[in-house]
Amino acid sequence: IQNDAMVRRFGSIVQSAAQRVNDADTPAQVIAAMAQEIGEVLQVQPERHIATEDDFFRDAMEMTTLAKPMEVGLGELLTVRNGQYIAIGARPGCGKSSMALQVAMAMGSRGRSLVYSMEMPRREFAHRILCQRAGRYVSPANVEDFTERAEFARASLQGIRYTVNDNANLRIQDLWAFAPQMNARERLSCVIVDYIGLVQVEKMDRAHEKMSQASTMLKRIAMDLDVPVFVCAQLKREGGERPGLESFAGS
Repeated sequence: IQNDAMVRRFGSIVQSAAQRVNDADTPAQVIAAMAQEIGEVLQVQPERHIATEDDFFRDAMEMTTLAKPMEVGLGELLTVRNGQYIAIGARPGCGKSSMALQVAMAMGSRGRSLVYSMEMPRREFAHRILCQRAGRYVSPANVEDFTERAEFARASLQGIRYTVNDNANLRIQDLWAFAPQMNARERLSCVIVDYIGLVQVEKMDRAHEKMSQASTMLKRIAMDLDVPVFVCAQLKREGGERPGLESFAGS
């Protein structure tokens, strides 16, 4: 369904089939109605990736607004643009997930943040957000303090929208299918993957091939949905003081 040409072909088949549907043919009617609903949800724009010289000035003027750097809750440390692929690399325990949470909350005020958390379950995700909002660690063992801080965090998160997928067995194909569906229902502000080394890529035996394939697919999602995609990545423990792309674990 991700392929626009396939969607257009599917739509033409449905239209021609609908014209031949008999009123008494209930199953066919149901299928036609479902197909129409699918097309509406997808909000297909067949020619959005195709432009001619007539589109030149329109695209240039759109660039002045779409390319405006966006704050992502990290101050001067990082600003991004739609369609960018941003890798957040650090060695274990340096705060990649905490930074990703901060970005998710900041971007959640512009649209829905979609977070793939393969290392941290939803409960821990929620607890970390609570602690960030409280400004200190809140022990779940202290029920009264925890409940009070949880209510404070809930009130402070009004208007912030985010979806967390904590499937530890996430395949790149699942990510590729789920993100566009979410974006069709409600405009996404960003996609966050924590972390890329845990994304499963089939038919790839070597670690660097899996990393390359996953990175390519995530970059395509960034461009296709026109949203920034943040990817956390583990760095090798060995190496110099200034890591490079070759320092990514599995690269």
